[in-house]
Amino acid sequence: HKDRAGLVFLGSELTPKDLHWQNSHLAQALYSPIAISHDVTTPGATGAIISRVTIRIMGKTLQSRIGIDLGGTKIEAIVMAEDGTIVCRSRVDTPRDGYAETLDALVGITADVANEASLSADRPIGIGTPGAVSLKTGLLMNCNSTCLNGKPLREDLESLTGRQVRIANDADCFTLSEASDGTAEDAESVFGVILGTGVGGGLVYHKQLVQGVNAIAGEWGHNPLPLANYQPDSVSDPIPQGTRPCFC
Repeated sequence: HKDRAGLVFLGSELTPKDLHWQNSHLAQALYSPIAISHDVTTPGATGAIISRVTIRIMGKTLQSRIGIDLGGTKIEAIVMAEDGTIVCRSRVDTPRDGYAETLDALVGITADVANEASLSADRPIGIGTPGAVSLKTGLLMNCNSTCLNGKPLREDLESLTGRQVRIANDADCFTLSEASDGTAEDAESVFGVILGTGVGGGLVYHKQLVQGVNAIAGEWGHNPLPLANYQPDSVSDPIPQGTRPCFC
């Protein structure tokens, strides 16, 4: 892509011999002129170990972003460069104690990867999580971690981290990614399924995400189990996670 401005590598075993651009696939994707800067640590058996290499094109450095998978069992964060390279990652268990503890875990894991990748404070955070942001209130709903329901997670995280935050349903993110440039990129209609702590689904038609008026289109996990047919309080409309038997 002509708008790519640079790339950041992290690794403890990257040596100068790895920087032979004329023989690498990466060189074919980059545009000159380029400048390479690096920090050299204590020499090892194979030569000087480069702990960080930064490639700059036309004086600019490639901008990385933070991505977080907020699941019912674990929280995983990565820093990804614009070309899709994973710079670093971290993983912690999802707290079981409540909303405040989940916020603390998110703030902590964000700081961990941001520090490891030496990110500036203006780099944004994208979060994929089971559930959805209500189009009416902006609050989370239908989350399998029920402590998140009704909470302004985006606003709270922006306040605590000082970074711009975007939140979307994890199955929607997964399905849109596969439909855009993944396994299903040649398909007209794509239905994606996640099997995790709960189950989720996303729907993409002609490369466009289908969310619906309640932001839960494709969420097949909210289909009721047959047991609900024998319960007097059974209802037919989708309702928040955890209030009646369903696949999720």
